[in-house]
Amino acid sequence: MPHIRSSGIEDPHDSIYGSGACHIHAIAAARLHGGSRFLIVEDHDEVQWSNAYDEDDYVPAVVHVYSLHDIDGQRIARDILGDRLAENAAKESEDLYGIGNMASWEASLGELMDLTQGQEPDQMIEDGADNPLARVREELILEAMAEPTVIVPLAVVDMEVSL
Repeated sequence: MPHIRSSGIEDPHDSIYGSGACHIHAIAAARLHGGSRFLIVEDHDEVQWSNAYDEDDYVPAVVHVYSLHDIDGQRIARDILGDRLAENAAKESEDLYGIGNMASWEASLGELMDLTQGQEPDQMIEDGADNPLARVREELILEAMAEPTVIVPLAVVDMEVSL
């Protein structure tokens, strides 16, 4: 899927911000560039938590989080790999992460924070966390804000984008 701006990183698993802390990257990008909305991509075949007595009561795994920005009249989704049209972002995640039953939705910062908890990324699997995203701490956001993939100015470059 074509990127409007590429970070030069090919595989999201090459960075903690592509696999485990994408929500922290998204918050840092939103803070630095004035965004306030996020695209949450979930896999409903992968369950983070479920009610043993009600199969319809579950929390799906969050596979990826993008920050959303309005640039030059276009809605842009940003992550560790770069910028792409927001309408293409969920499908890109579905392909990159092998999502079986994908759903996506736009969230506020508060809604994104509701998906987090008090565990670090490496503790979540072994501890059986109820919420799908790891804890967000201010120092982690500040550290992410220094990442080159966050600080590159948001600007649509001249590139042929197939829609």
